[in-house]
Amino acid sequence: GIEHQLTRRLGYEKGMASMTKLSWAVMDSLAANYDPAKGKALGEYVGLIPFYGGQGFKTVNSTRPVYDPKVGNSHTLAGPDLKLLQLSSVVCSVLQHLGGAVIGVCSDSEKDAIEAFMKSPEMGILPQQCKAGASIAVLNCQKLPVHLPYLLLQWAQAQFKKKNQVDWSQKYKGVYFTEADNVLVMASGNGASGNGNNAVLSANGVHQFFAKRGKNCYLAPTRLEKRGSGNLERPFEGRISVGQNSCSEGPIVDTVQQFLKH
Repeated sequence: GIEHQLTRRLGYEKGMASMTKLSWAVMDSLAANYDPAKGKALGEYVGLIPFYGGQGFKTVNSTRPVYDPKVGNSHTLAGPDLKLLQLSSVVCSVLQHLGGAVIGVCSDSEKDAIEAFMKSPEMGILPQQCKAGASIAVLNCQKLPVHLPYLLLQWAQAQFKKKNQVDWSQKYKGVYFTEADNVLVMASGNGASGNGNNAVLSANGVHQFFAKRGKNCYLAPTRLEKRGSGNLERPFEGRISVGQNSCSEGPIVDTVQQFLKH
């Protein structure tokens, strides 16, 4: 995304300096506009945010970075502090619109780093709801963080199957699975707004999708448009791209455990 464009155009050092400046601007905007009294548009959904605090690349050269296959698609050149800053923005944006947020990590040290960063003087601008509103799940993936997103999904599925005082099946209708550098922006109205691949989904659009298609579906808000198309004036249902947004006839099969065996 933006980080890759900046580093290609400006080089690694200047590109990442620009990315840091931009990330702080996003944080300032989220903190200034966060409204704890505002009703949550998707309060019956919970956000899942896999977070890897380590370095995801081996080397950086003038053409393209060499990434660590053990990390997977954490294809960012950000250092630990910038990653934590971006994660904080994502958490705050998720908690503004959704009923909860869970950060998935691979180690206790990452959990400690997140908690310490949220309490740091730099984060004094954040509302308390952002700093303390998310829970952290430590998963067994320290040696292979490439598996973190799948383990977090498996962990969330287990929460829906539990029958206790924090029964997710009673509290939430579904999950919003995102990345640690993707701030959630919700549009008003029905469906989506924006241009081409930058479509912004509204809460009504989410409700429309699942009301018409059932609960055995997944929806990728950033993939509502086929590449090359900028027309967002047609009905929401017509903007669903086959292959990116999908439904199954029966319950979605849990293939995570099978994947991890390979």
